Amino acid sequence: MAEASARVTILLQRARVLAEHVGDLPEAIAVYEQVAAIAPERVDALEAIADLHEALGNLGEATVALQTVAERVPERDAKIRYYMRTARLLESQGASDDALEWYARVVALDPAHSKATQALRHAYAARGDTAGIIDLLRRDISAAEGERAKARLSAEIAALELNENKNPAAAERAARQALDWDPSNLRALILAGDIAFAAHRYAEAVEHLQGALPRADTLPVQEAARVLTRYLDAAEHLSTRAPDQMLEHAQAVLQLTPDDGSLLGRVADLAFHHGTPEQTA
Repeated sequence: MAEASARVTILLQRARVLAEHVGDLPEAIAVYEQVAAIAPERVDALEAIADLHEALGNLGEATVALQTVAERVPERDAKIRYYMRTARLLESQGASDDALEWYARVVALDPAHSKATQALRHAYAARGDTAGIIDLLRRDISAAEGERAKARLSAEIAALELNENKNPAAAERAARQALDWDPSNLRALILAGDIAFAAHRYAEAVEHLQGALPRADTLPVQEAARVLTRYLDAAEHLSTRAPDQMLEHAQAVLQLTPDDGSLLGRVADLAFHHGTPEQTA
């Protein structure tokens, strides 16, 4: 045992001299490989092998060495570091699918790892992998601090389920969850209203959409007009509708879209039948 340890020390010294002073990287790699064979637990030798192969442009060999290191180190933070480096090396070789696997390993260990999560989200979006993005968002929810942050992520899931997966039932569950966490979440209110309207649940649609209308000025103009139109359409199906409230919301949104002829006509009709003389004028 002592003899093996002494030999490893000598070999490490020789490898460093070859790499740092002689500049014979292939020979240094060969010596580090001897160390790894004698003492497999010496991950520093494997990492040195990866570094030298990368310096020589042997990215495939560097990747294999890094993967070995990543599997052998017990510490979580060290694993994350090696997983990230492996993923980046694979990306540099055009092995995007393999890189995704290693980024996913990082996220499994640390769901809040921003660089790995961002890399995965970008890759999933480029591939149109909505399921992958939703899985990431669910991981983000589990790691998120505060109910408003969780609501924002759940509303994002709802939008993906509705617009990309065409799954209104799943979208509604996600939107309701978002509103449970944050009843004022604007995106969830609009999504829940749209889903209820499509299901002919007009009272529910009105409830959600009128909760969104006071903040219509934070929406893009076309979206604000669309939300108001949907609110008016839903309200007109109700025998218990409140025309004065409808008119108030409509006039507020119309200030954002004064040139929208369709909305202008509906507001004028509401004002004529239910408004005050000032509103009619």
